[in-house]
Amino acid sequence: MSFSKILHPRSELLKGSGIQGIIDIENIHNKHRKTLESSPEDFFALTYPTTDIRNVLHNLNIRYNSDPDSPGLFLLEGFKGSGKSHLELFVYHLFQNNELAKAWLVNHELECDVPNDATVIIHKFTDFPLDSIWNLIFEKVGAEEFVSNIRPDLNQLREALKGKKLVLILDELELGFQSIANPNTQAQNLSFLQMLSEEAQRSEDASITIFASIYNSNNEPGSTLKRVPRIDVKFSEPKDRKMVVLHRLFSNYGKHDLNQVEIITKSYINQWKKNGIGIDEKYEDRFIESYPFTPEVFDILLNRVLSKNIQGNRGPLALLGRLVKNSNNKLDIISASALSIRETAIRNLLTDLDPGQTFIQCALTDLNDLEAIPMANEIVASTLMGTIASSGNLKGIKEFELARQVIKPGDNYNDYTASINAFEKLGAYFQKSEGSFFFDTQEKPYAKVEYRSLRIDTKDALDFVLERWKKNVFIDTSAIIYRDEAQTKNELFKSEKNSPRFVLAPKRLSNEERKKIFSGIENPNTVLLFEPKSDVFNALDNRDMIKWAQLALAAKELKNSAGDAERKRQYERIQTDNEKYIDDSFRKAGLAYVLVRRIDSGFDYELDSVGHSSARQDVLEQLQRQIFPRQVIEEHISNVIEHTPPESNWLFNHSVLELKAAYRKTSGFPVLLTETIVIDALKNLCQNRTIGLTHTRENYCGRYPGYSGSEWNDVIITEPFVDQDKAEILRPSPNSKTEVTSREGIKSETSNTSSKVNENRVEPLNIYTTNKNSVIELRQEIASKLTDKEDAVINKVTFFVYIQKDSVELNTLPIMMRGQLIGLSDVHFELTITQNGSFSKSKLEQMAEQLPVFQDASYKVELKGFVKSEELGKNEK
Repeated sequence: MSFSKILHPRSELLKGSGIQGIIDIENIHNKHRKTLESSPEDFFALTYPTTDIRNVLHNLNIRYNSDPDSPGLFLLEGFKGSGKSHLELFVYHLFQNNELAKAWLVNHELECDVPNDATVIIHKFTDFPLDSIWNLIFEKVGAEEFVSNIRPDLNQLREALKGKKLVLILDELELGFQSIANPNTQAQNLSFLQMLSEEAQRSEDASITIFASIYNSNNEPGSTLKRVPRIDVKFSEPKDRKMVVLHRLFSNYGKHDLNQVEIITKSYINQWKKNGIGIDEKYEDRFIESYPFTPEVFDILLNRVLSKNIQGNRGPLALLGRLVKNSNNKLDIISASALSIRETAIRNLLTDLDPGQTFIQCALTDLNDLEAIPMANEIVASTLMGTIASSGNLKGIKEFELARQVIKPGDNYNDYTASINAFEKLGAYFQKSEGSFFFDTQEKPYAKVEYRSLRIDTKDALDFVLERWKKNVFIDTSAIIYRDEAQTKNELFKSEKNSPRFVLAPKRLSNEERKKIFSGIENPNTVLLFEPKSDVFNALDNRDMIKWAQLALAAKELKNSAGDAERKRQYERIQTDNEKYIDDSFRKAGLAYVLVRRIDSGFDYELDSVGHSSARQDVLEQLQRQIFPRQVIEEHISNVIEHTPPESNWLFNHSVLELKAAYRKTSGFPVLLTETIVIDALKNLCQNRTIGLTHTRENYCGRYPGYSGSEWNDVIITEPFVDQDKAEILRPSPNSKTEVTSREGIKSETSNTSSKVNENRVEPLNIYTTNKNSVIELRQEIASKLTDKEDAVINKVTFFVYIQKDSVELNTLPIMMRGQLIGLSDVHFELTITQNGSFSKSKLEQMAEQLPVFQDASYKVELKGFVKSEELGKNEK
């Protein structure tokens, strides 16, 4: 027998989009169409006398008939859909439509006598925000003389309400209060609400009664209102929720034939007991009470669900209403198995429990794959409902619960168990754990990917690994991945020869392999070779990386062939995870720069750190700061000037364009990472009179060269000369040191006691050291550099201290470097100390040892001065 013969679905439920569970207060005033809110007859017919409604009626009856000092504030607290608006509308019609309300009260054997001349003000703040609640009251009670932007006092309120009974219903009060932008206006409204609620308590004739709906009494204005005596309405009675839903769905609920219900429920219970599914007496009573629904349906929707989108009565009402409409005149009971996800309306309603439709799509995929299995639709629907309503320790639906939703009288239990076994074995997302069935999103899809990955060729997987290194880790599609000598040389021949070219070796190379890369190619000094920092890493023979690549490629294939969006997302996640494993392996292995050094026998290769850098731009920055800064270029040019015989000098009388070409083609020279580095170096050397610069437009020596970018390639590098625009001749004064300018424009200091020094020519002296790991190594380097320059005059010394640390705990560093900061951080610290004077070799060594000592710091020094050239002096004589 269909349940529709026993319980009569309401007519509105069977029409159109089904039942509408939302109460909209503003619809009271709708004059254009009939609504539930504006029709008190229909509204009272649909209203079930819940515990909360009975409580409100009881206290109103006391307030107006026996004790006017009883609380005049009714504070309605609950989340959306819990019934606040329904209760407010009930109170409104109780006062405004008193005769219809009395009939409803008699029908439910209730008593509440309220005045029929009360002024009822109902206001929904989300539709009509207010800046002053008092003006709303004064306008409604006809006291316009008190309307003001300033909050009234108690006397004004009493005068306005004199002789009147006010019922004030404030819907969405909390949101209305929060929407008041002006803090002063908000404070005035809060103060007025407190005064109003206190007056409602103290008035002798119950002149003020307030109903205020809020979400949380810990927020304003609830936290202020709950300070006064009140009636709290919490909407927390679970049995009421079930009765409200059933009363709302069926017009004769409570008057139906329970004997017929017991006959139907007993037939199901006997079938379940026959199949060994335990049933206790309480369950039988619950089944009769929840009919036509199984007890599990209400338990899942009203007790287990934690999602706010379906808490309260509104969400379950819409979902169950759809089930009643679909099952009308078809089923004798309605279980979770009726929630067919093939129906769009059901699927949309379930989205409230599964906002991303993750589990819905998993269930739909298994249903599409296994729909030929008996009871497939019922098993999927029930398991999905248990899955998306899971909370706490409850996961999915228990075995015996699932059986109650699927098995009906006359079913073959063996067919059911066979179908369950098929789903466990073949369902991509169907899972069982600790006696519960549920849908899962990860493990079974991964098994499919694992199987598909066996068909991916290892060569294709290796290509995928190396391509990701270049594109996704190093982030440079033009980089060259070393496989072998021939392939690398071939790609280098095709590459741009005047810019830095990056070669990435997936393993450590031998010196012979390194030498072959650089030999026989044009501009070898533009080639930047990097190898793994880890000496055991080899991407060309790494089984883990090959496997990750196979899994990623297999997941990509499955994703592209998947028929729905959720399955695509599942495979995409697997693909992304395995790609990340590959990328992280390269980052963990790190990079080391292969520095080429010239030695007597040819070339030597040593690995230099670039920190934790793994991307092209970060690597470039490390090279510019640590290995090839501007100072290294300056030092190299100075050394060329100092140690290259005139007949083999490739620097002087050559253009800057030729200089750059020389650096590009000469292995072992510093690498010109950018054009600006060499230009900045030439500018400094020119200002220091180490070199001169000439051009058809202007010549410079000893001052800042002002060439434009387009002119620099044509600038000629020369020996230092006297710059006529800036030449200075200083004469010695008695008993003082005198700065002397030679004909080359080189300044030196001398004393007037050496009167003949002016006749001698001097040569500039510029000494640079490379980075050293300690102050002791720096002192030794200074001693070495000055060994054959005993007569040198050093008048300027500049020390450089540099620290670069990644992911270091700040509290391990000195306070002078970190202040009061703590925590894991990246640190870049530079210290420059410059002193002028006259310094001997021993003094310079002593100064080096007195530098501040920092762990893992790099130290270098720049010495400037001059030496007297006796031979040049003799020639002048």
